[in-house]
Order: sequence, then structure tokens, then C-alpha cells
Amino acid sequence: VRETAVECLGLAGQSEHLEAAAKLLSDPDPFVRVKAIYAVSFLTKKQGADRIAPLLSDPHPFVRHIGLSQIDYPEARAHAAAVAGLLRDPEQKVRVSAVRVLGTMGAVESQEAIRAFLEDPDPLLLMVAVAALGNLGAPENAATIRPFLTAEDTNSTAELRRRPTEPGREV
Repeated sequence: VRETAVECLGLAGQSEHLEAAAKLLSDPDPFVRVKAIYAVSFLTKKQGADRIAPLLSDPHPFVRHIGLSQIDYPEARAHAAAVAGLLRDPEQKVRVSAVRVLGTMGAVESQEAIRAFLEDPDPLLLMVAVAALGNLGAPENAATIRPFLTAEDTNSTAELRRRPTEPGREV
């Protein structure tokens, strides 16, 4: 019931519900925490990074992943170090989100760590790393990205196109 209640408070869009929703960021149920992340993000109009960032170290990978998705904006750059720490997360979806978020934040200080993913065998991580470096906009990244213009898609986007996104549906 807490999960549904916090979701409804977030959807109500009234800032007076923020504190009640924020209290559930520490709920013992990870799915309640996820809904609380969404509610806080919605109620603060994506300015709740200071409240959400502690959940980047949550023991549940889905909570970390959703936490990243809701601090995916340049104004949350103060949390770039915490995001960069997730580049070594054991969960692939968390690493992918961390690379993407660092690019969106404009965390130029993370360029070298992001470049390391250009050698990753996972095609999704590779594509997200290229995009993140492009988002950072540093001139030296153009030279790093340029070779990918002629790269064979043998182990990258071709594989992604074969991955189902939903049962029976291809990318």
C-alpha cells in the first residue's frame, strides 16, 4: 500500500506532499523506495538530487538504477563523484546509467573513466559511452569518437538490434 500511496502523492504534484514522500526514501521495501524516488523527483521538478543521491549506494540495484535516472540533469553535477563510483557497479544496467548520467551532467572530470568503456565488449555500454563523450563536448573527444563512424557493427549495434526490448518485439 505504501508503494501506491507514495506514487499517488507524487502524481498529485503538490509540493506540500514532498516531506511525506521523502520519508519513504528510507523505507525497508526497495519498491517503495523506487516509487519515493519518482515522487520526490516529480514533486521537486527534477531538483531533488540532494535527497535522491544517498540512494545511489542502496543495496538494491534497481533502486540505484532508478536513482540515477532521476538525477540525470546538469544541475545535479554536485553528485558526479557518487555517480562515477557506480561505473564499477556489478550490475550492467547501473553502469550503463552511470555512464549516461555523467555525460548528461557534463561531468568532464569523468572523461577518462568513460573512455575506458569504449573497450567494453557490451554494445550498449559502448554506445552509451560514445554518446556520453559527445555530450561532454570536449574537443579531444571528437578524435576519440571519430573512428566509430566507420566501425563495423559486428558486436555493437547489430547485436542490440537483435535484443528484444519486450517479448516478441525487436529494437
